[in-house]
Amino acid sequence: MISLHKIIPYLALAAAWPILVSAQDRADKYNYSGIYTGRIPTDLLNRNGGKNRVKSQLVVYPDGRLLVLSVETSSFNIQGSLKKNVFTGQSRKGLFQSGQAISCRAIFYPGAAVLEASVKNKRGFERWRFSKS
Repeated sequence: MISLHKIIPYLALAAAWPILVSAQDRADKYNYSGIYTGRIPTDLLNRNGGKNRVKSQLVVYPDGRLLVLSVETSSFNIQGSLKKNVFTGQSRKGLFQSGQAISCRAIFYPGAAVLEASVKNKRGFERWRFSKS
């Protein structure tokens, strides 16, 4: 027989689940979901030179928990959460030469987005602008 003290944490989680889920905003609620296009530097997050820029896409999923940044032949999943017009998340896979996890923040405006990215152990952040397709 299962004792009551072992079940109580699960019952509390089940009761709190609607509150936890509602704290997450949906991107489609605010019309942020979709495909954004922009150009980002080829030397992503490395301050070593090159100002060449390549075409890129930022795909925002309707649930507001995932962004996918596609650059040339690579794509990076950025998992996080959306609150109002700010998405905060992290990618476990590094961009190009950086090879480190990347922290990202996307700020959404009507028809546009600004993605800010930073790498641990480096100063500052990169800021890239995207327009909604």
